[in-house]
Amino acid sequence: FGTRRQRQMCIRDSLGDLDRAESYLNEAKRKADAIGNRAVSHMCLENLGLVHWNRGRYSAALACYSEALDGVRASGNRLQEGIYLGNMAIVYDELGDDDQALEYYRQALKIAVETGDKPGEGRHLGNIGGIYQQMGRTAEAIASYRKAVEIERQVGNRKTEADFLGNLGDLCLSAGDFLNADIHIHRSLRLARSVGDRRCEANQYHGLGLLNAARGDAATALSFHRKALETNRRMAEPDIAWKAHLGIASACESLGRTGEALKHARAAVETIEGVREVLDTENLQTSFMDDQYGAYEEIIRLLCRMHGRRPSAGHDAEAFRYAEMAKARALLGMIQQGRILQTLGGVPDDLRKKLIENAGLLDRKNRGLSDAIGRDPVSYTHLTLPTSSE
Repeated sequence: FGTRRQRQMCIRDSLGDLDRAESYLNEAKRKADAIGNRAVSHMCLENLGLVHWNRGRYSAALACYSEALDGVRASGNRLQEGIYLGNMAIVYDELGDDDQALEYYRQALKIAVETGDKPGEGRHLGNIGGIYQQMGRTAEAIASYRKAVEIERQVGNRKTEADFLGNLGDLCLSAGDFLNADIHIHRSLRLARSVGDRRCEANQYHGLGLLNAARGDAATALSFHRKALETNRRMAEPDIAWKAHLGIASACESLGRTGEALKHARAAVETIEGVREVLDTENLQTSFMDDQYGAYEEIIRLLCRMHGRRPSAGHDAEAFRYAEMAKARALLGMIQQGRILQTLGGVPDDLRKKLIENAGLLDRKNRGLSDAIGRDPVSYTHLTLPTSSE
């Protein structure tokens, strides 16, 4: 599994014949059980869990890891026990159950420390930092990332060190600690360049763009967002592309270049629309639309401000179309999630309720967006809408 970012990449890189993989693994497990080869049986369970996880079959993945966990505990294999605990934490993380994910990561971390598994210790600390970040526990997230960075440096894993440094920089930026954000992001950037990690490099350019925008230096922010977009051209990672376009749009507007700002805001939304067509909705990530909602809000606010300056140009109508587009996408996502939730046997009732509540919050946000524009496009430029966390 590895870091959160590496897990996301794993989904994209494993779009092979999962049916055949599942069939072979089940057959291998039956044969291993027949001859009493527990080690191979546990390995099959681990890989079956990965297949189920990639397909969004979370209850099945948890069942595989739980069975494997019982087996390695009985045999006293502490290292494998830590791995399976970490895998279960990942599944709960994907399901949005931060409390359960944190508990399993902590158990995995304890075993890594006790067995001297330094790479595992660094990995679990970084993932715990990610959970704390999701929970809004910034100080604890920063502390975990700092420990993870130190361990990754000790074991010589420069790529993961660069990732965790970037996460640390993002946290410092969100906390208003611009000095440390600058230090960590630049360190991450240097490491990413040294190991040839173009994705991390592009993300750090984007981070520097956000940092300079927060400092009020729109020209420098624009330069870094352009670097992020250019670095990403070879990889064509949509998640980087839409954020870079959005950063360019914001910087251009601050510099009074509204035409260019609108061009890049449109490009950000177009990129998101393209991603949604191929998105694996069974991952139940209600944060997908919420995370990218900023692109829709940015282009709508920009168009409304342009409408205020030129009421006859038709920018209000375009703003309303984007609002309706965002609402339609969110509604489609909720319909798909509702269908999937009905087939997710084994998901705790409290978690199922949480997922449905998140979808409802997103629907209310979208309704507020289009309703506000319909009433008064100009006043919408100052409207603050609720977030899903609220």
